[in-house]
Amino acid sequence: LTWLEHLPVPAYLFEVTADDFLLRFANGLVRAAHPEITAIYGYPMVGLYRDQPEVIADARRAVTEGAPVTREMPVRRFDRLEANQRLRLTYVPVSDTQLVIYTIDVAPPSMAEAALRESEERYRGLVTAMPDGVVLRDKAGAVLTANDAAARIFGQPSPGSLVGKTRLAPEDWEILDETGTTLANESLPSHRAVTGDGAPTETLVGLRRPSGSVRWVRVSVVRVGDGVVSTYSDVTDRVEAQRALHASTERLARALEAARMGTFEWDPTTDQGQWSPNLESLFHTPTDLFGLLGFAKAVHPDDRLRLLDAARKITEAPVDGTVVQVDFRLQGTDGVTRWAEAGARVSVGANGAMRVVGTLKDVTDERRLEEELRRAHRLESVGRLAGGIAHDFNNLLAAMLGALELVEDVASPETHDDLSTIRQGAERARDLTKQLLAFARRQPIE
Repeated sequence: LTWLEHLPVPAYLFEVTADDFLLRFANGLVRAAHPEITAIYGYPMVGLYRDQPEVIADARRAVTEGAPVTREMPVRRFDRLEANQRLRLTYVPVSDTQLVIYTIDVAPPSMAEAALRESEERYRGLVTAMPDGVVLRDKAGAVLTANDAAARIFGQPSPGSLVGKTRLAPEDWEILDETGTTLANESLPSHRAVTGDGAPTETLVGLRRPSGSVRWVRVSVVRVGDGVVSTYSDVTDRVEAQRALHASTERLARALEAARMGTFEWDPTTDQGQWSPNLESLFHTPTDLFGLLGFAKAVHPDDRLRLLDAARKITEAPVDGTVVQVDFRLQGTDGVTRWAEAGARVSVGANGAMRVVGTLKDVTDERRLEEELRRAHRLESVGRLAGGIAHDFNNLLAAMLGALELVEDVASPETHDDLSTIRQGAERARDLTKQLLAFARRQPIE
């Protein structure tokens, strides 16, 4: 290939196959003008010139006859859409398996100008039809050209109204950054790109009209020579949807935080999942828990089997829509054991994929209150029993004390000590009965 490499005319080497010609080499003159041609080495001629069959026909003729074939014709370059060159093509078979094509440009200036006009018209049509705004600025930042979408975004009657301006939006419009802060004209992405102070290639800006309405625009800036090309995409609907979603997520997070609750998701197939960050602060769980068995390490040993059994029932016979609830204690890294109430719903997809989503709530305070309530109920039951006994015993004591008064009036002096001992015991029993009745809330404490 050394002789082909240094020829003073563009030359292409093709491999001759049974049904086509494969591009194998282009000499230095071709590569200097079109470095990208090496990327299509190995491409068939039919693919490169399917819309110009005469190129392929002449190649076949040269190989068949074993002699050079020459033709002048408009040729479309491999990376263009239109035939913008008029070339003299010479097909020379150098062996049974190799064919060289030499090209000489014979196009008159008028043809090149026509091709240029055709290319420019196609470019203008493409830019005009784009749904995004496109603006070309010179090195001073003044608008050279713009399309209809740009005029519409910036409230101008036509693209011509933007030509020559450095500020696209009307003077009574406010330009905002993502935080809602007003941007000065010199801080806009396109102007910063013109001055070359490291402006970001993509920025979100807001256009606030005098009515107060704001349209959000994604600005992309690319330097082209001494100028700048900016594209403007109206993304108001997307931005508002994202902000609404963010606000909803924040409200949900605040509500979950107030309810001392978090969410979790678990994939039983891969034994992987995730939970909302607030659960770690609620239960002080270790951060290195992986999978169900890893999570079970933080569960109190007395409750661990119950949790694993609930998970096993879910995975062994998954039914879409099944709701499972289970309570267990979690041992935190702070040394405190807390009660958790888990509620989960099973989702089974059409392909059998299963997912478990649910909530985990800190019910430690509720459990404590329930225990205190049960203790109060037990005390109330004991009080009722003590009150019933005390009431009946008090009736007996009343009879005993009444009988003592009658006996003391007629008893002999030598029995007074014994009767006095009996009276003291009965009065002490009466005082104890009063305490029991007060405990049973049958009478006030004096």
